[in-house]
Amino acid sequence: MWIPIAALAGTLLGLPLLNLTRTLIASRVEAPCTSPLISGKAVYGWCGLNLAAFAIITSLLLTQGALSVLFALLLFELMLALSAVDLLIRRIPNELLLAMLLVFALYKTASAGWELTSSLLGAVAAGAVFILPSKFGLNIGWGDVKYAVILGFCFGLIGLLQIMLVMGVAMVGHLIYLYVRKKGTRKSLAAMGPYISLGAATAMVFPLLETLLNFKI
Repeated sequence: MWIPIAALAGTLLGLPLLNLTRTLIASRVEAPCTSPLISGKAVYGWCGLNLAAFAIITSLLLTQGALSVLFALLLFELMLALSAVDLLIRRIPNELLLAMLLVFALYKTASAGWELTSSLLGAVAAGAVFILPSKFGLNIGWGDVKYAVILGFCFGLIGLLQIMLVMGVAMVGHLIYLYVRKKGTRKSLAAMGPYISLGAATAMVFPLLETLLNFKI
């Protein structure tokens, strides 16, 4: 029963989320963004993606309770909008980062409570992982650093490790594709937000490392 309801809710939220993404982009660039990802019939893709994501997340997390499902759905929406903005204009909106912190704080307050040590370790580790490479000339923006720190705080140290592993595999896979198809080089992987979001999504619905290590985030 709850899965079809969640799928319907996701479909209905597709257009508002697309409009939010358009607004965030328009407020940061002078010229209008005409990418097919946010214009024309893109709304059908957003609604379809939301439908599938809401159904999958609900089916996988329903046994953990409605609160966990709601947190995951809200976080997914924020990550999707953030990834789209970063992909198109290479910027990560602070408003979305603050919204993630707020959603996480409300979730932890309403559920079993905070595990501050794990959250702080995750945030510190994320900062180190992303700041140190930038000191050696790698192109990592402060938006990426802030995004990783917030996700580290939300998912904890073990969750962050899974995020980094998935992100790394996805980036390497994309880089191989670019080289094989001769469509670019490693400099073409400038937008890290979508890769970080992919890692976070897997850690959220498939916490494999947490399960294997029997470590609660």
